[in-house]
Amino acid sequence: MHESGGGEGEPVVDAETTSAPIACPNCGTPKQGRFCAVCGQNDRDYLRSVFPVVYQILAETFEADSRVWRTLGALFLRPGLLSLEFSRNRRARYLSPFRLYLFTSLLFFLVLSLTVDDPKQDDGPGLIQVRVGDSEEDKADAIANFGFDKLEANSEAIETLKRSLGEERASKIDQILARPASSVPRMLLVNNAVGLAGGDEGLDEPLDLFVAGQLVDVFHAPWPVVRDRFVGYLPVAMFLVLPLYALMLKVLFIRRHRFYAEHLVFSMHIHTIAFTVFGVALLTPPPWPWVDQILLLALAGYYFVALKRFYATGVLATIAGLLFLTWLYSLLLAAVLFGALAAVVVLF
Repeated sequence: MHESGGGEGEPVVDAETTSAPIACPNCGTPKQGRFCAVCGQNDRDYLRSVFPVVYQILAETFEADSRVWRTLGALFLRPGLLSLEFSRNRRARYLSPFRLYLFTSLLFFLVLSLTVDDPKQDDGPGLIQVRVGDSEEDKADAIANFGFDKLEANSEAIETLKRSLGEERASKIDQILARPASSVPRMLLVNNAVGLAGGDEGLDEPLDLFVAGQLVDVFHAPWPVVRDRFVGYLPVAMFLVLPLYALMLKVLFIRRHRFYAEHLVFSMHIHTIAFTVFGVALLTPPPWPWVDQILLLALAGYYFVALKRFYATGVLATIAGLLFLTWLYSLLLAAVLFGALAAVVVLF
């Protein structure tokens, strides 16, 4: 939109350079300049010929790419600089630390879910067995203690359970029962068949059906079920580590007088690097164990430089803080992993 002056030789004046405000097309608020102060929409107009629109899209793409490359360069080549820039309130030129963490963590857990394989089992899937001695006395004790002889007594309950859970899980039950008598999943199924079946009438309540079905899945293939659900709970557990780790930093470097949000941003950047390093380690071929060692050394070196730059500490103080934080973080990580495993057991 342009306004022309009265004379033929007068220059054309753009409406944005005049003092009269124009209305934002998105929210209707009067605005001056390229961006609306209320909703933030820019003044770009895509209702025009295709070539200017394509040019504008390419310009926006490379503008976003410049932020990506600037962020990645600072993140990988200058440890601690991104966190320091956030503390200096220089945020517009870099990607958000939360978005960076979120993208990297999702990518890491995707790689983790695709690279964690089932353990090798020579006797069939999910075959966890109890060792029984060769003597008749040992076998009698095993039968008495583990209930190897309860299959016939609980056969009616097993049939009721199969009818209640449907064809797919009934097939899984048959496969579990076809395993050796010393198989732990088989023993658990046989010994608890009456309770799982809910009596002669079968299972009517949705919750009972759900619990029984989940247990049959675990008995049929213990490792895949536990693995998949553990990996499913792990992102949430690791997300809870962020504020706890930031709190550790706040307490340890309390004399640096930084706000909790600054420690939280540093925590996000450190975890972003850690997810990247461990993701590359997961993709490393097995014949190259030295790559994992190099990556771990690089991560330790990166952590040292990041701590030293962001908290402006001396070499000895940084080394002491690094060792202490590593010890505390290992305890925190062990508790988180145990909590994720407990969630798998409690929530099936």
